Amino acid sequence: ASVMPRKESLRGGVGAVGSAMAKYFHPNEHIHEKYPENFQTRRLENVTIIGDGTELVRQQQQRCYYCTVPGIDDVLHIVAKHFKVEQPPAIIFEEERLPTDASPNGSAVAPSLSDQVEESRRSLQDVERNVLSRQASAEDIAELRGRGIEVYDDDEPAPENSWAQPSVGEWFTPTICPRRANSNIFDHEGEWKGVTWDEIGNMSELDLFRMTFPEFFILKVIIPATNHRLATHMTLQEFYVWLGCNFFTACFPGIANLEDWW
Repeated sequence: ASVMPRKESLRGGVGAVGSAMAKYFHPNEHIHEKYPENFQTRRLENVTIIGDGTELVRQQQQRCYYCTVPGIDDVLHIVAKHFKVEQPPAIIFEEERLPTDASPNGSAVAPSLSDQVEESRRSLQDVERNVLSRQASAEDIAELRGRGIEVYDDDEPAPENSWAQPSVGEWFTPTICPRRANSNIFDHEGEWKGVTWDEIGNMSELDLFRMTFPEFFILKVIIPATNHRLATHMTLQEFYVWLGCNFFTACFPGIANLEDWW
């Protein structure tokens, strides 16, 4: 008797469409709200995968798919093994690829978006040139001028944007200290509520910064709103690294070419 070959299961990737039991999707409050009566037995169809990553499910870090579910605005995630792919993606997730995978035209599987970004980052080249870059060619500028874009080199504002410099009055050197002359002003040593100066003296620069920064707002509002559309969620530590990079670059004069920052 002949044995029928086992049908190879479809693998996940961005754009793949499939189905899964509603009870396996997280956060489950969105499922409870949409299907309050039969969420335990209902199977959701036409679910689209938009990314993959690792999430804490049942007290374990597990690989998940991030999905959009018809009728639910929020992005949900589900453990990959609980999801049935019914329509294959254009590009399979890197973790699910096989060495024999090939695209329909017989070439190798196209690199993932993260691979393309990494390749651009390592190339030390701008993704796309523009006229503000030091590398803008004379041909680019000539083409723009050919479209009717004119350049005025007089460095003066347009008439509607011109303004008169306000008068700052007369400068003089004061002979008295206005604070000392005012008996209602007292010099008090500054203080922090609940923190002594001795404790502050032992703090790092980051700890001092966090004392003056609205970290609670970042944790409760900024990061959740950012993670709403991210496949891999951002942590508070990653947020501070991003913020530190912006602070660092702000310490230097502007550099037009992006490759100088890689």
